[in-house]
Amino acid sequence: VGTTSYEDGDTFLFVLEKIMASLKIEISDGYQTEEHWIMFDDDEKVPLKVLLEENFTIDFLESAWGPMLVGIETVTTQDGNFIAIEHNGAYAEKGIDTLDFESGDTFRFELTWWDMDLYATYIIDQFLEHHAQSYVDMGSIYVISALYHLGVLADFNLEMVDIDIDEATGGELVQAIMIGSLLEEDISDYNEALIDMVSTDFLFSAALFNMVLDDSATHDAFVTAVEQKNVGGLDSDTLSMIMLALAKLDQIMLIEPIHEAMVDNLYTGTYGVNAANLAMAIIGISGTGFNPDSLRYNFDEDVSIFDLLLQYHAGDGSFYYQQDDETVDLGFSTPQAFLALVLYMSEEPIHPFIFE
Repeated sequence: VGTTSYEDGDTFLFVLEKIMASLKIEISDGYQTEEHWIMFDDDEKVPLKVLLEENFTIDFLESAWGPMLVGIETVTTQDGNFIAIEHNGAYAEKGIDTLDFESGDTFRFELTWWDMDLYATYIIDQFLEHHAQSYVDMGSIYVISALYHLGVLADFNLEMVDIDIDEATGGELVQAIMIGSLLEEDISDYNEALIDMVSTDFLFSAALFNMVLDDSATHDAFVTAVEQKNVGGLDSDTLSMIMLALAKLDQIMLIEPIHEAMVDNLYTGTYGVNAANLAMAIIGISGTGFNPDSLRYNFDEDVSIFDLLLQYHAGDGSFYYQQDDETVDLGFSTPQAFLALVLYMSEEPIHPFIFE
């Protein structure tokens, strides 16, 4: 009023207005969060449950402990999860019918998994729905292997790769040998080409090549290279692949030191902890008969690498490379994590690159 200008004939009306109180409501499916503000009359405050019913579509189940929220907007519970309620950043100690609140408070309703096995099954289903066929089209050995061992490969259109053998890379030859064997094609030319390409200079690729080849000289050279190598300096991805190759070649006595080196290097490698190396560790351990639950995150008994890997899930079956990435990693983390979950959820060890 000290600075408002006016002129002859103006009218000023001073009205006592009631200021409504407000709550901030956050609704999350575990991946994406929606924010809402709802208003309420602080003089005639109603229970939180009533405010929610007036402003959102909610579902709840009546129980001896009061109403249990099982749905709010598009977030609904299923077997293995529940809607966690936070009040100003802390887990609510009361239900939605008895929670005390005041203007300016924030409530967060987030879908939270308590059964990690059911969560893994959900992620596998999401991958099958949203990504599987595109990876089959690309000839992803990780995804094709996972679909085969899951028993659903026949549901997808698998076709032989079309490559020029003389110009093909080692990875392309591996794809051709693997897909060709599943389709019962003649793969002898691909085998011969890959044998000529095998080198023990890079043990990751050497291990992968040895898993799809049936050539004693190549196998002997690989085993000798592993015996002479200081494996402590290798990354966990390479160590996991070496474990799988040694298991394929029945070199069981050599696996234990490789496993120990992988455990030591999993969190101290050049690339740090990420979804790709966690997935490869689970693949290597599961495929060689070790228990992935024995690998605790940073030796923390409360967190397994399986639980940690699930934290990288982006919501549709894809995975982030790092948890704070803005885009998912469809090149490495996603297909490798899918295979890791399939192997982990199996009731018995499955070698991912052995097909019967």
